[in-house]
Amino acid sequence: MAVKFPQRLREISEYIFQLFAKTANAQPMGELCEWLGIRAGDTYYVNKYLNGEYKIHAGFFAGMRYLKTAYGSGLMPKLMGTYEAQVHPWLTNVGKKYSTVLNIGSAEGDYAVGLAWKFPNLNVIAYDISPQARNLCGQLMRLNQVKNVAIRSLFTAGDMTKYRGPTLIICDVEGEEINLLDPQKHPALLNFDYIIETHDHIRPVTNRLISKFRQTHTHTVITAGKRKQETHPEYKKIPPSIFSHLTDENRKSRNPKWLRLQRKK
Repeated sequence: MAVKFPQRLREISEYIFQLFAKTANAQPMGELCEWLGIRAGDTYYVNKYLNGEYKIHAGFFAGMRYLKTAYGSGLMPKLMGTYEAQVHPWLTNVGKKYSTVLNIGSAEGDYAVGLAWKFPNLNVIAYDISPQARNLCGQLMRLNQVKNVAIRSLFTAGDMTKYRGPTLIICDVEGEEINLLDPQKHPALLNFDYIIETHDHIRPVTNRLISKFRQTHTHTVITAGKRKQETHPEYKKIPPSIFSHLTDENRKSRNPKWLRLQRKK
Protein backbone atom coordinates (compact mmCIF):
# COMPACT_ATOMS: atom_id res chain seq x y z
CA MET A 1 0.00 0.00 0.00
CA ALA A 2 1.36 3.41 -0.98
CA VAL A 3 2.19 5.99 1.67
CA LYS A 4 -0.38 8.78 2.07
CA PHE A 5 1.31 12.16 2.25
CA PRO A 6 -0.23 15.53 3.13
CA GLN A 7 -1.05 17.29 -0.15
CA ARG A 8 1.81 19.81 -0.12
CA LEU A 9 4.41 17.21 0.87
CA ARG A 10 3.07 14.92 -1.85
CA GLU A 11 3.43 17.66 -4.46
CA ILE A 12 7.03 18.29 -3.42
CA SER A 13 7.89 14.58 -3.41
CA GLU A 14 6.30 14.08 -6.81
CA TYR A 15 8.27 16.98 -8.25
CA ILE A 16 11.51 15.47 -6.97
CA PHE A 17 10.76 11.92 -8.03
CA GLN A 18 9.43 12.92 -11.44
CA LEU A 19 12.99 13.91 -12.26
CA PHE A 20 13.91 10.24 -12.41
CA ALA A 21 10.75 8.18 -11.90
CA LYS A 22 10.21 7.45 -15.58
CA THR A 23 13.58 5.77 -15.74
CA ALA A 24 13.10 3.95 -12.44
CA ASN A 25 13.10 0.53 -14.05
CA ALA A 26 15.23 -1.39 -11.56
CA GLN A 27 13.30 -3.43 -9.06
CA PRO A 28 14.38 -1.60 -5.87
CA MET A 29 13.81 1.83 -7.38
CA GLY A 30 10.50 0.77 -8.87
CA GLU A 31 9.35 -0.59 -5.52
CA LEU A 32 10.33 2.68 -3.86
CA CYS A 33 8.38 4.70 -6.41
CA GLU A 34 5.41 2.40 -5.94
CA TRP A 35 5.57 2.75 -2.17
CA LEU A 36 5.65 6.53 -2.49
CA GLY A 37 2.78 6.53 -4.95
CA ILE A 38 5.01 7.90 -7.73
CA ARG A 39 5.01 6.65 -11.31
CA ALA A 40 7.90 4.27 -11.97
CA GLY A 41 9.38 3.31 -15.34
CA ASP A 42 7.62 1.20 -17.95
CA THR A 43 10.14 -1.65 -17.75
CA TYR A 44 9.47 -2.07 -14.06
CA TYR A 45 5.71 -2.30 -14.60
CA VAL A 46 6.00 -4.61 -17.59
CA ASN A 47 8.19 -7.01 -15.63
CA LYS A 48 6.08 -6.94 -12.47
CA TYR A 49 2.53 -6.87 -13.83
CA LEU A 50 2.70 -8.00 -17.49
CA ASN A 51 5.07 -10.98 -17.22
CA GLY A 52 7.78 -9.05 -19.02
CA GLU A 53 5.87 -9.32 -22.30
CA TYR A 54 5.73 -6.40 -24.70
CA LYS A 55 2.42 -7.16 -26.31
CA ILE A 56 -1.14 -5.91 -26.02
CA HIS A 57 -2.57 -7.94 -23.16
CA ALA A 58 -6.31 -7.28 -23.43
CA GLY A 59 -8.94 -5.51 -25.47
CA PHE A 60 -9.56 -5.28 -29.20
CA PHE A 61 -5.92 -5.79 -30.26
CA ALA A 62 -5.07 -8.39 -27.61
CA GLY A 63 -2.16 -10.59 -28.65
CA MET A 64 -0.44 -8.13 -30.97
CA ARG A 65 3.26 -7.79 -30.25
CA TYR A 66 4.41 -4.31 -29.37
CA LEU A 67 7.42 -2.03 -29.24
CA LYS A 68 9.15 -0.88 -26.07
CA THR A 69 8.20 2.70 -26.81
CA ALA A 70 5.28 4.73 -28.11
CA TYR A 71 5.29 7.95 -30.10
CA GLY A 72 3.50 10.93 -28.58
CA SER A 73 1.58 8.89 -26.01
CA GLY A 74 2.08 6.63 -23.03
CA LEU A 75 3.17 3.05 -23.65
CA MET A 76 1.52 1.31 -20.71
CA PRO A 77 -2.14 1.99 -21.64
CA LYS A 78 -1.42 0.48 -25.06
CA LEU A 79 0.16 -2.63 -23.57
CA MET A 80 -2.74 -2.91 -21.14
CA GLY A 81 -5.21 -2.69 -24.05
CA THR A 82 -7.11 0.18 -22.46
CA TYR A 83 -5.80 2.96 -24.69
CA GLU A 84 -8.73 4.75 -26.34
CA ALA A 85 -10.87 1.71 -25.53
CA GLN A 86 -14.03 3.76 -25.97
CA VAL A 87 -13.29 3.85 -29.71
CA HIS A 88 -12.82 0.10 -30.08
CA PRO A 89 -16.51 -0.78 -30.61
CA TRP A 90 -16.37 1.37 -33.74
CA LEU A 91 -13.61 -0.87 -35.11
CA THR A 92 -15.38 -4.22 -34.81
CA ASN A 93 -16.69 -4.41 -38.39
CA VAL A 94 -13.92 -2.47 -40.11
CA GLY A 95 -12.64 -5.56 -41.92
CA LYS A 96 -16.08 -6.33 -43.36
CA LYS A 97 -17.29 -2.81 -44.06
CA TYR A 98 -14.20 -1.22 -45.64
CA SER A 99 -11.59 -2.14 -48.20
CA THR A 100 -9.20 0.64 -47.15
CA VAL A 101 -8.27 2.49 -43.96
CA LEU A 102 -6.35 5.77 -44.12
CA ASN A 103 -4.76 6.46 -40.74
CA ILE A 104 -3.73 10.13 -40.70
CA GLY A 105 -1.45 10.88 -37.77
CA SER A 106 -0.56 7.23 -37.32
CA ALA A 107 2.25 7.66 -34.75
CA GLU A 108 3.96 4.27 -34.21
CA GLY A 109 1.06 2.48 -35.87
CA ASP A 110 -1.17 1.26 -33.05
CA TYR A 111 -4.27 1.62 -35.25
CA ALA A 112 -2.64 1.19 -38.67
CA VAL A 113 -0.70 -1.95 -37.85
CA GLY A 114 -3.32 -3.14 -35.37
CA LEU A 115 -6.13 -3.09 -37.94
CA ALA A 116 -3.91 -4.62 -40.63
CA TRP A 117 -2.94 -7.37 -38.17
CA LYS A 118 -6.55 -7.90 -37.15
CA PHE A 119 -7.91 -7.85 -40.72
CA PRO A 120 -5.27 -9.23 -43.14
CA ASN A 121 -7.38 -8.44 -46.22
CA LEU A 122 -7.62 -4.76 -45.33
CA ASN A 123 -5.54 -2.19 -47.22
CA VAL A 124 -4.07 0.27 -44.70
CA ILE A 125 -2.17 3.48 -45.40
CA ALA A 126 -0.36 5.07 -42.44
CA TYR A 127 0.37 8.79 -42.73
CA ASP A 128 2.61 10.71 -40.36
CA ILE A 129 4.82 13.73 -40.98
CA SER A 130 7.34 12.59 -38.33
CA PRO A 131 10.24 10.44 -39.64
CA GLN A 132 10.57 8.93 -36.16
CA ALA A 133 6.91 7.91 -36.13
CA ARG A 134 7.19 6.37 -39.59
CA ASN A 135 10.31 4.46 -38.54
CA LEU A 136 8.56 3.06 -35.47
CA CYS A 137 5.54 2.12 -37.57
CA GLY A 138 7.81 0.12 -39.85
CA GLN A 139 9.31 -1.62 -36.81
CA LEU A 140 5.85 -2.51 -35.52
CA MET A 141 4.92 -3.90 -38.94
CA ARG A 142 7.99 -6.12 -39.02
CA LEU A 143 7.52 -7.22 -35.43
CA ASN A 144 4.04 -8.53 -36.30
CA GLN A 145 4.94 -9.68 -39.84
CA VAL A 146 2.26 -7.41 -41.27
CA LYS A 147 2.41 -6.83 -45.02
CA ASN A 148 -0.77 -4.86 -45.76
CA VAL A 149 0.35 -1.42 -44.54
CA ALA A 150 1.94 1.30 -46.65
CA ILE A 151 3.67 4.14 -44.81
CA ARG A 152 3.44 7.68 -46.16
CA SER A 153 4.23 11.20 -44.98
CA LEU A 154 1.65 13.79 -46.04
CA PHE A 155 -2.01 13.14 -46.79
CA THR A 156 -2.51 15.09 -50.00
CA ALA A 157 -5.34 16.20 -52.28
CA GLY A 158 -4.32 13.37 -54.59
CA ASP A 159 -4.94 10.85 -51.83
CA MET A 160 -8.43 12.23 -51.38
CA THR A 161 -9.40 11.12 -54.89
CA LYS A 162 -7.24 8.01 -55.12
CA TYR A 163 -9.27 5.64 -52.95
CA ARG A 164 -12.75 5.00 -54.32
CA GLY A 165 -13.82 1.82 -52.54
CA PRO A 166 -15.40 1.79 -49.06
CA THR A 167 -12.84 3.78 -47.08
CA LEU A 168 -12.47 4.77 -43.44
CA ILE A 169 -10.28 7.67 -42.33
CA ILE A 170 -8.93 7.55 -38.78
CA CYS A 171 -7.54 10.99 -38.00
CA ASP A 172 -5.51 12.38 -35.11
CA VAL A 173 -3.63 15.52 -36.13
CA GLU A 174 -3.66 17.68 -32.99
CA GLY A 175 -6.16 20.33 -34.04
CA GLU A 176 -5.34 20.49 -37.75
CA GLU A 177 -8.30 18.26 -38.63
CA ILE A 178 -10.50 21.30 -39.27
CA ASN A 179 -8.14 22.50 -42.03
CA LEU A 180 -7.32 19.07 -43.42
CA LEU A 181 -10.86 17.73 -43.63
CA ASP A 182 -12.65 20.46 -45.55
CA PRO A 183 -15.18 19.06 -48.04
CA GLN A 184 -15.87 22.54 -49.42
CA LYS A 185 -12.32 22.64 -50.74
CA HIS A 186 -12.11 18.91 -51.45
CA PRO A 187 -15.54 17.38 -52.22
CA ALA A 188 -13.97 13.92 -52.51
CA LEU A 189 -13.78 13.87 -48.71
CA LEU A 190 -17.54 13.33 -48.67
CA ASN A 191 -16.97 9.80 -49.99
CA PHE A 192 -15.32 8.56 -46.77
CA ASP A 193 -16.37 7.60 -43.27
CA TYR A 194 -14.40 9.01 -40.34
CA ILE A 195 -13.20 8.44 -36.80
CA ILE A 196 -11.61 11.70 -35.69
CA GLU A 197 -9.97 12.55 -32.40
CA THR A 198 -10.87 16.20 -32.02
CA HIS A 199 -8.86 18.64 -29.92
CA ASP A 200 -11.27 21.29 -28.71
CA HIS A 201 -8.79 22.36 -26.02
CA ILE A 202 -6.47 23.45 -28.85
CA ARG A 203 -9.13 24.56 -31.31
CA PRO A 204 -12.93 24.10 -30.98
CA VAL A 205 -13.52 21.93 -34.02
CA THR A 206 -16.01 19.19 -33.13
CA ASN A 207 -19.18 21.13 -33.90
CA ARG A 208 -17.57 22.74 -36.93
CA LEU A 209 -16.73 19.35 -38.41
CA ILE A 210 -20.24 18.10 -37.73
CA SER A 211 -21.58 21.14 -39.58
CA LYS A 212 -19.27 20.62 -42.55
CA PHE A 213 -20.50 17.05 -43.04
CA ARG A 214 -24.08 17.47 -41.81
CA GLN A 215 -25.77 17.07 -45.21
CA THR A 216 -24.02 13.82 -46.08
CA HIS A 217 -23.01 12.14 -42.80
CA THR A 218 -24.55 11.13 -39.50
CA HIS A 219 -22.45 11.82 -36.44
CA THR A 220 -21.70 10.36 -33.02
CA VAL A 221 -19.51 11.96 -30.35
CA ILE A 222 -17.99 10.12 -27.41
CA THR A 223 -15.72 11.22 -24.59
CA ALA A 224 -13.22 9.34 -22.47
CA GLY A 225 -13.41 8.96 -18.75
CA LYS A 226 -11.11 7.46 -16.18
CA ARG A 227 -10.67 3.73 -16.61
CA LYS A 228 -12.60 1.67 -14.09
CA GLN A 229 -10.76 -1.38 -12.84
CA GLU A 230 -13.97 -3.35 -12.31
CA THR A 231 -14.54 -3.34 -16.07
CA HIS A 232 -11.13 -4.99 -16.58
CA PRO A 233 -11.27 -8.20 -14.52
CA GLU A 234 -8.06 -9.45 -16.15
CA TYR A 235 -6.23 -6.86 -14.02
CA LYS A 236 -8.02 -7.41 -10.72
CA LYS A 237 -4.78 -8.41 -8.96
CA ILE A 238 -3.12 -5.07 -9.71
CA PRO A 239 -3.48 -2.58 -6.82
CA PRO A 240 -6.02 0.13 -7.72
CA SER A 241 -3.51 2.97 -7.43
CA ILE A 242 -1.14 1.15 -9.81
CA PHE A 243 -3.95 0.37 -12.24
CA SER A 244 -4.68 4.09 -12.29
CA HIS A 245 -1.02 4.80 -13.15
CA LEU A 246 -0.89 2.16 -15.87
CA THR A 247 -4.06 3.25 -17.64
CA ASP A 248 -3.49 7.00 -17.40
CA GLU A 249 -3.27 8.32 -20.97
CA ASN A 250 -1.73 11.57 -19.72
CA ARG A 251 -3.89 13.80 -21.91
CA LYS A 252 -3.73 17.58 -21.84
CA SER A 253 -7.49 17.75 -22.29
CA ARG A 254 -9.66 16.58 -19.40
CA ASN A 255 -12.53 15.94 -21.79
CA PRO A 256 -11.13 14.44 -25.01
CA LYS A 257 -13.62 13.71 -27.76
CA TRP A 258 -13.88 11.37 -30.70
CA LEU A 259 -16.19 12.09 -33.61
CA ARG A 260 -17.60 9.38 -35.83
CA LEU A 261 -18.98 10.46 -39.20
CA GLN A 262 -20.80 7.90 -41.33
CA ARG A 263 -22.19 8.46 -44.79
CA LYS A 264 -25.94 8.56 -44.94
CA LYS A 265 -27.53 5.71 -46.87
